[in-house]
Amino acid sequence: MIVFDLLCPHAHRFEGWFANSTDFEEQLAKGQVSCPVCGSAELKRAVTASHVARGAGRREPAPGTAAEQEGQSAARELLRRVWEQIHHSSEYVGKDFAREARRMHQGEADSRTIHGEATREEAEALLEEGLAVVPLGPAIDDPGNKTH
Repeated sequence: MIVFDLLCPHAHRFEGWFANSTDFEEQLAKGQVSCPVCGSAELKRAVTASHVARGAGRREPAPGTAAEQEGQSAARELLRRVWEQIHHSSEYVGKDFAREARRMHQGEADSRTIHGEATREEAEALLEEGLAVVPLGPAIDDPGNKTH
């Protein structure tokens, strides 16, 4: 596995885990990787400074790197647990998420906890309409970056 720091056009920085750099490029080209904050699929690899050269070719970890990695690891674990809870306690409605959320809000369908897929525009429209939705991005432990 390889970990890349990724950056979207809105300056949201996050990690992506891939089998190798080719896997990253293929998933990016297919639109399978998106920003967990805003959903943008226009991503680039961010410059990272995991090591800083010191003296004659000697490399040492950059200050704070271990603490940052520990914090990122804890955040990934928390996000994984949140996704697991969502997956097991809600119904996956796929790309019909926005339509089904509206149907429940309008009383046309039984109220229940659902999860699924929505475009950024659909999620913003739901929020503007007063629906309680939380955009989360793809599950981090799903190799295909699917949201169910």
